[in-house]
Amino acid sequence: MTDVQTAESAAQRLARARDARERWCRDARLLGSIAYEADASRSPLREDVGGHGRAMLAAAWERRAGLLDGAVTALGALPDWAEASRESRRELALLAGAMVRARPLRRSIDGVLLSLVAFEIGEARLDLITRLCAGRPALSTRPWSADPVADLLELGGEVLLRTADCPDAVLERLALLFPASDALAQADAADLRRVADDARMLWRAGPDAASVFAGGAR
Repeated sequence: MTDVQTAESAAQRLARARDARERWCRDARLLGSIAYEADASRSPLREDVGGHGRAMLAAAWERRAGLLDGAVTALGALPDWAEASRESRRELALLAGAMVRARPLRRSIDGVLLSLVAFEIGEARLDLITRLCAGRPALSTRPWSADPVADLLELGGEVLLRTADCPDAVLERLALLFPASDALAQADAADLRRVADDARMLWRAGPDAASVFAGGAR
């Protein structure tokens, strides 16, 4: 190997290491911000610094995020919803929860309940979701609580967490974003994945979701 090739290889390794470190710092800051969102008594850390201050900031984010392993591969890929705004993430969780409860919603004659759900996710998406449930297994049969919107958030958040391909330590941090729920512990993983995928499609399509599932129920 020539000196030029050796220099190029060293430069490539350095560039890859820098890219990996950048990803680590970005994800560590994201997980740290999740910890702040879950507990607003924490003081947010500034990000408009560079040089040695930037390195110190990244380290502080890592400590806040509970990341004790300094390996750049420890985080892995974070789900797309982890970087979404609080409002957007809530919308996705509601859609996933409505998917889980699609069969009870389809059979419901409770006008107040249906109006509440339609207000949260939109009438067009509620109509699509209740039609999509045809032939699908019921993932949750528990009775509605006094707060059906909270029910949807719990179930939807559980779907998102159970279908996120992340290390356990990262999942523990992401779980701070949703109400605790273990209602879907016995649900089939493939069914949960389908719910998450369909909810994500509706989420990305926005309130005017009529074109997402042009064929109606699948």
